[in-house]
Amino acid sequence: MCYSQVNRFVYKIDYKRDSTIEKYNKTQAILEVSKSELSFYEYSSYKLDSINIKEKSNSKTIPPLNININRKIGSYINNNYVFVSSSYFYYESNDKITWTLHEDKKAFGQFNLQKATARYGGRNWVAWFTEEIPISEGPYKFSGLPGLIFEIYDDKENYKFTLLEMYQIKDKNEIWIPSKIYGMKSVQISHNKYNTLLLNDYNNPFQEFRSMTGDWTLAAYGKTIKTVEGLNEIRNIHQQIIKKNYNPIELDKAVLYK
Repeated sequence: MCYSQVNRFVYKIDYKRDSTIEKYNKTQAILEVSKSELSFYEYSSYKLDSINIKEKSNSKTIPPLNININRKIGSYINNNYVFVSSSYFYYESNDKITWTLHEDKKAFGQFNLQKATARYGGRNWVAWFTEEIPISEGPYKFSGLPGLIFEIYDDKENYKFTLLEMYQIKDKNEIWIPSKIYGMKSVQISHNKYNTLLLNDYNNPFQEFRSMTGDWTLAAYGKTIKTVEGLNEIRNIHQQIIKKNYNPIELDKAVLYK
C-alpha cells in the first residue's frame, strides 16, 4: 500500500438496533488512511455531502449509526463527529486498546489472518488481522494491531465489521474529514455534554417545532402533527422507540434513558 496516496477500505457493518432480537441492520462505512491521518465514516454521510457540494444544495440526513471519526496516525485520540437533532458537534476521546494476540489463524481470500481479542467499550471483541498489510488500523476506533483488521465482532454478536474491498485513490492525497458536513461546521463539546444533549432531546423532543411561530406540520409515527398538543401525544411513543433501538457500540458510555 502507498502512503503518498489515500488508501480506502470499505467495510460492511451488521448490527442490532435492539439487542434482544435476532434481526440485523446493515450499512457500509469507509476507512480512509493517508500518511498523516485517517477518517472512518458512514458511506451515506459522504455520499450526500458530495451531492450537496456538486449541486450546491443543503440536504441533511443523520447516518444510521451516527459515526464519523477522525484521528492522527499513531494517535489514540479520536475526534467523534455527531448529530443531535439538527445540530452538529464533535468531542474528543482517548481510545487506546490493549490487545491479546492468539495463535489462531484463518484464510480470508488470498490473505492469512491472525486472531486477537480485547475488552473495549464495555464489550469483548474478537478481531482478525493480517500482517501482510502493515497498516495498524481498522474500522471504527479499533487500531494498534500489527496489521490491518479485516474482521471484528463482539462476543454477543451485536456488531460485526467485515472488510469488503480496498483500493488506492490515485488522484487524491488528502482524506475526507467530516469536521464540516452538509454546510454545517461542527462545534466542540465534551462527551458528558453530548450525553446531556441526547438526554435533553429524549426528555423534551421536537423542540424545534415547539418554538416555531406560525403554521407548521410534522409527519411522524403515522400521524400528521400541527399543534404542541399533538407533539405531547406522540412524546411517549417517541421515547419508547429511542429506548428500544438504543444499542451503542460503547456500552460503558451509554446514555441512561428512563
